[in-house]
Amino acid sequence: MKGVAVLTAAVLSLILQVAPAQANHQPTPIEVAIWMHGGPDITPIKTLEASLGITFDGAKWYEDWDDPWRPWIPNGYKNNGYQPEMTWQPMITQADGSNLGVANTDILAGKYNTYLDKMSANMKSLPYRVRITYAAEFNGFWNPWAPGKVGNTPENFISSWRYIVDRFRANNVTNVDWIWAPNVDPDHIYQSYASMYPGDSYVTYFGLDGYNWGTGYGGTWKTFRQTFETSYNDLQALSPQNRVCQRSSK
Repeated sequence: MKGVAVLTAAVLSLILQVAPAQANHQPTPIEVAIWMHGGPDITPIKTLEASLGITFDGAKWYEDWDDPWRPWIPNGYKNNGYQPEMTWQPMITQADGSNLGVANTDILAGKYNTYLDKMSANMKSLPYRVRITYAAEFNGFWNPWAPGKVGNTPENFISSWRYIVDRFRANNVTNVDWIWAPNVDPDHIYQSYASMYPGDSYVTYFGLDGYNWGTGYGGTWKTFRQTFETSYNDLQALSPQNRVCQRSSK
């Protein structure tokens, strides 16, 4: 997503077009997007813009699989000049308040077809393009949809990703761009990117989530390069074709 810093509750994103070098060496276009609260009130975004002296290009919100559809969020973003981006989290809140991940095998068995058809219809109804980051940080172990939880594996993640994208396509949804966004993995300790990549025809943009925890968890502050470079190079090796790379830091 982005590659900037984050202030308090805000997450900034850089989105840059990775394109072949041109003879005139045009600079790479960069977009800066933000997540702050995901609500319909954009006042906090405008306030942050004023304090930083910049204007954001995009804004994002989070959507779980049991959330009601809230079109006023992307509409509000778009109406105020922001590219809407939805982080779509395959999990369902339980009675005790915990989150249970959606099993990829249930997706593939058609258990969620009605839901997927409704969501594809929701997206299709929006008169503009929407970016969807599905199951972000899927290569790690901490999210409810991670490999090793609810029977999920790298193999059935790939199959379920393709199943969802194919379902949207079958419903004639043409205004969605798909962002495949693993967590940074400079030491290669998580699931490998290659083991979870659904293929170029199923991914519009690459993404990278990288969190600069500073001195938390016994770590140290890292530079942008230290946080992202190794994983960025891994993504380029996985698929060197031109694409947008989204990077996040907080």
